[in-house]
Amino acid sequence: MIGILLVAAVLIVVLRRNSPEQAFALTVACLCVVGIALLEQTSQLLERISAFSYLPNGEFLQAAVKAVGLSILTQTASDTCSDFGQSALAGKIELAGKLAILAVAMPLFDTLLEMIQRMLE
Repeated sequence: MIGILLVAAVLIVVLRRNSPEQAFALTVACLCVVGIALLEQTSQLLERISAFSYLPNGEFLQAAVKAVGLSILTQTASDTCSDFGQSALAGKIELAGKLAILAVAMPLFDTLLEMIQRMLE
């Protein structure tokens, strides 16, 4: 996959000089192909990880997996916006991703605070 993307990157740079429209179309096509391939890999990975959610303290693992997924999604969206020259939008996407990760982690903070209160009593 990485080799194909490197070849595509070189082709995009060469095409951009003579035909920016074709370079853009190739970029979008590559993003779609990679996105589909990654979704297939991700679904297999999530199926394996979901087996661990039934373990004691599975909510911690679920929150960690959600946070990692949000992080990957946020970084990909931000990088895509940056590649298209939308750095301001990329920054806002990163901020939204960080807030979403914080929202996913809040129940864990609540549980942690409850545990600390019980220990102090």
